[in-house]
Amino acid sequence: MATSKKGSIPEFSLAGTSLNGIAFKKLGLSQPVFQEHNVQLAHRDDHYMLVVLTEGHLTYCIDFETHQIQAPGLLMVFPGQVHQLTPQTPLSGWAVSFEAVLLSEDLNVLLDKVWRDQIDNACDMPTPWFKQLENLLTVIGQLVDKPLATSQNAVTALVSGLLFMLAGTISGMGHPIKSTPKRSSLVKHQFLQLLYQHYKDWKKPSQYAERMHITTAHLNDTIKRVTGRTTTQAIQEQCVLEARRLLQYTDLDVIEIAYQIGYVTPSHFIKLFKLVTGLTPFQYRQKLG
Repeated sequence: MATSKKGSIPEFSLAGTSLNGIAFKKLGLSQPVFQEHNVQLAHRDDHYMLVVLTEGHLTYCIDFETHQIQAPGLLMVFPGQVHQLTPQTPLSGWAVSFEAVLLSEDLNVLLDKVWRDQIDNACDMPTPWFKQLENLLTVIGQLVDKPLATSQNAVTALVSGLLFMLAGTISGMGHPIKSTPKRSSLVKHQFLQLLYQHYKDWKKPSQYAERMHITTAHLNDTIKRVTGRTTTQAIQEQCVLEARRLLQYTDLDVIEIAYQIGYVTPSHFIKLFKLVTGLTPFQYRQKLG
């Protein structure tokens, strides 16, 4: 897949869309795909992106994992994930991008449980159900193309309903949603949202617990029970994931990367990186070739 080395990983937002916080694109077999930016180069978005394929074949790489998706199929990319999308054939379908703030907390939690925790970003869908999905997307497209005074609220509601439908369908396709008490799921979700935003500055579990208005012990117990990892391990793994992204997709040296992810002592970062990956940052970059 194509790469573009530079001092940072490009990040894109939904600025300039006709509806606040939502972008809707029909993919046509004879049309350029994903015109807004080059999706074949490693980048990240500050929003979700749902790709619905009705025809075609797509290769995608998300945070170092490369897979294929064949129509009819779905792909969800989460905010902050470094990804590349490479069409292998002309594509037909839809790309729906939306900001997390438009979703209810329950729906954000559900998307984490169904997509991020249960399946590998993409899944195939039963053909009869897929036709219903196409019909709903057609209605959304009509509202976007010929906006009414109520289109913003209508499209937001329809996208939320679509995502709830997807979650329910996926959970009945051999991808059962893990049974986790609602309060524990909420604590985990709140912690992860804070982690994705603040891992560069907050390295202690107590900093997250304080923002969440719970005790550090409660946070640690919940994260360990729900994920099997300690809170400290989750923080460290997020830092190392970002370091791996920067080592692969930028020209920053190890010291610059250490500073960028919040380690003022590079030797501490190098030790942590080796603890998690088994390699020093230099060895990891060498292995990438």
